[in-house]
Amino acid sequence: MSAFSVLPLRPNASGFDAKEAIKLGSTVQAYIRLKKPVSDLIHSIDRLEYDIYGEIGVPSTKVAILSMHQADLQNESDAIFGVLPDQANSSINQQSLDLLKMLFIDLFLKQANLTLTTSIFGEPYSFEILKFPNGMTIIPEPLSPFWDAPQILFNFTLHNSVEVIKENYVILKEQLKSGLHLKPHEEVFVMVKNKIGSTRDPPVTIEVSAVTDVDILPPERLKQLARTITRSPPSANLGLDNSVFGKVKQISLSSFLSHSLQSLPPMPAPASAPTHSPFPSPPYASHQRYGPLPGDTYCQSPPDITASPPIGPGPSPAGPVLSYYFANSPLSGDVMLKMSPSLSPLPGESYHYSRTQEKWVATSFGSLMLVLDNAMLDMIPRLMEFL
Repeated sequence: MSAFSVLPLRPNASGFDAKEAIKLGSTVQAYIRLKKPVSDLIHSIDRLEYDIYGEIGVPSTKVAILSMHQADLQNESDAIFGVLPDQANSSINQQSLDLLKMLFIDLFLKQANLTLTTSIFGEPYSFEILKFPNGMTIIPEPLSPFWDAPQILFNFTLHNSVEVIKENYVILKEQLKSGLHLKPHEEVFVMVKNKIGSTRDPPVTIEVSAVTDVDILPPERLKQLARTITRSPPSANLGLDNSVFGKVKQISLSSFLSHSLQSLPPMPAPASAPTHSPFPSPPYASHQRYGPLPGDTYCQSPPDITASPPIGPGPSPAGPVLSYYFANSPLSGDVMLKMSPSLSPLPGESYHYSRTQEKWVATSFGSLMLVLDNAMLDMIPRLMEFL
């Protein structure tokens, strides 16, 4: 048992403390509350270190009690312990740190219990992480081991602790969902990060994603969410109760969501006086048209919007006309379609590409319609010769 009790202690009437140099050198620290007075525990330090190591000990480490004092409640004690490398002038290896972090998070979320010798220490009923290398990220809700966390869309800072966020997690999610104007079938996913690896000390970074019941948000919905976040006034506090969570600070969009915002189509120019056409408009004529720049053979459309062909009163032009449209998605980048060198276009023909349908639709001579899959594009020249 002497292998665990290696730190010199300074006992006093109210408890004891390890030397300051030992405390500062302990890069992993945690807190527990015991239902026993300090006077009953001060002679059982060796046993407490032994019990804790038996529960959370990882290879090449040791446990040391750093302090123990009377709690604010009668007959209870606050103890802080550290996990240190078992060799002097060394550090805990990364594999051991990763395992230790998982154990600490399970204890903090009460997904595991810290079992001590009950007859001596009673039942510990509080566990907090005070310090951990490279910070600590907590997901306050249980997840299936087969479910991957969704991509983070934005984050913000609160002058609060991980512990307070965990205790008010349901309220946080409800208020965020309201503040972001999410729909009934949409939900927020939240991770809480503390840079020093403490569940007790502020501040925290709240990382947020939004998903539907079965999938991620579609591109157009992401754009709406980006607009809601960037246009939300500071007084709205993203819907969070200031008295519970504090003031929202440093809102930052992820590059993923920022790209969605940047890909918004420009505001349309004021329309000129309408001209009447003797021909009726097709059902999709109400879709906004994004015409090509002079000299271009393609134009860009917003996601999931299929550009419609020009509608005019006159007959189709005699020369070859071939217009290309593509949908731009922040998830997959731009898709540019160009004319094949071997393709001889037909007069008055337009091709439309929709990412939602994944089909090419070719119309010519007013009544002929062919629906071709992408895999059949190479057959277009021969098809044209046949026609």
